[in-house]
Amino acid sequence: MKKLLLIFLFISGFGFGQISEYAIKLNNLSSAEQAKEVADDIMNGFSSPRKFAEQYVNYEKYIVFKYYDTAIPNEEIEKDMKLTYCKLCDEVKFMRFFRGADKDLGIQGNETYSLKYVSGKYLDLFPWWEKHFAPGVSREKLLETDSNKRYINDRINHINLRFVKNLDDWEIRNAY
Repeated sequence: MKKLLLIFLFISGFGFGQISEYAIKLNNLSSAEQAKEVADDIMNGFSSPRKFAEQYVNYEKYIVFKYYDTAIPNEEIEKDMKLTYCKLCDEVKFMRFFRGADKDLGIQGNETYSLKYVSGKYLDLFPWWEKHFAPGVSREKLLETDSNKRYINDRINHINLRFVKNLDDWEIRNAY
């Protein structure tokens, strides 16, 4: 019985360690390429395929990756991309900052990216969340009985990831 308890505790601790590692990674991406890999991973879970359209910097503070459903004709995408806020696209936003920077001391720091925000339908965002933070939890259980698995909070490592409903959409948001 003691062996079973030890095995359970080891497996539980190992799973939590992996979750924390990935969440920590999301706050410490060292390049725009790594940020795009995370954005691609999120978009790969969408029920209809998405294609990458563009990457842009917003207010010098954010890098945004824009995707469109592959079923949308190119003419419609071109029109939508000219709007101030796209209506047909999905965007994944990362905060861009310089870790270790100190303006007073003239230290530039290291360019770092952190997942900030993505929104969409619950069923489109669920596969990515389940893959990284709630392995084996069904779509229904994550909504109902295991809703606590929609929050990843670690104050020591400045992690506050949330998979929450906002009006008619769902969003994955990093509050740090």
